[in-house]
Amino acid sequence: MSSSDFSQKVQDAIMKGFIAAGISLGTRLKLFDAIASLSVSQETAVTTQVIADYTKCKERYIREWINGMVCADMVDHCVENGIDKYWLAPFRLPALTHSAEGCPASSSQLLSGVTQNSRSVEACFPIDGPPGTEVDDYPGLHEFLATKYSPLQDVNKIDAILNDEQLIKKLEKGAKVIELGCGAAHPVKTMATRFPNSSFVASELGESVLSRAKENCKDLANVSYAIVDACDVPDSMADQFDLVILFDVFHDVPYPIKLLQGACKLLKLGGKFIMNEINMFDTVEENKVKCGAQGCIMYMIGTLYCMPTSVKHPGGAGLGPCAGPKVFEDLLKESGLGEIVKRCDEIIGLTFCATKTLEMHEVEPETKKTKSE
Repeated sequence: MSSSDFSQKVQDAIMKGFIAAGISLGTRLKLFDAIASLSVSQETAVTTQVIADYTKCKERYIREWINGMVCADMVDHCVENGIDKYWLAPFRLPALTHSAEGCPASSSQLLSGVTQNSRSVEACFPIDGPPGTEVDDYPGLHEFLATKYSPLQDVNKIDAILNDEQLIKKLEKGAKVIELGCGAAHPVKTMATRFPNSSFVASELGESVLSRAKENCKDLANVSYAIVDACDVPDSMADQFDLVILFDVFHDVPYPIKLLQGACKLLKLGGKFIMNEINMFDTVEENKVKCGAQGCIMYMIGTLYCMPTSVKHPGGAGLGPCAGPKVFEDLLKESGLGEIVKRCDEIIGLTFCATKTLEMHEVEPETKKTKSE
């Protein structure tokens, strides 16, 4: 590749970043939904004033934003008698509006969510800078994660992750389940609906995050809520649960070994631990070749959020979403969870499962000494 070709590649990447920012803004304010409601054809195209009145927004802001989206070929435009008019063609609706589950445009909010604290992350890079950032410094990210469509809302994916006929029968009959680091508790909501005879605890480190789970699961009588630090499980919660689940959280935690030992403490003898993670690869070369731009996205999410919020804590692991299956598996083995079963495919992502044995039951988690602590 020549220098000029590479320069163009850099310019294209920056340009796409601006387009993504516009899409994010339009998605958050539901401007695309508004345009779609007003017009889906040139015959009924509307002015920016009509859009502003409909959305109760300032016309000047609408005009500047929508013209940018026209230049990016995201919104349709025509001129009638010297007046600019706009509409959203039907083929654009599934990608840009909330009418479709998991519409691509909603993912743009992930970008704005992880970059909203980028200046604080920049300050962490120098040797004499702060160690990391606070989880609560990313309200936009948590709002996005609480409201976005999640594959874990799909009962078929949940059943595929469980992948255990006996466990599913136990859940159908009635079992006690806790999710650690639940966030909006999408898995709990799906499982509590799927298994109404079982009881579920959605747990988080603080009320600010747990409130999202309460809102998401408010109509489910078999869901309760708890503030739980899995690295310091109280004796009153020991040996209480048939299943402990940890979904898309492990790569964020500062003390992974302590968390895993805490999960073991929560389990009854014979109870199951299931951990679901992002399916990346063990090396940057593999992630580059096999994941491409998706690999870049995961590393940047790690840079801007996962890693700095982990290393903020003294001795924090800072794993990040691209730590890789081998790192996760080695930590699971080191924690003393016993035999680990690993499964990986496009449907379930990366899943690890362990069963609490008598040997594990007899060893108190706090007495286990590991090289990672």
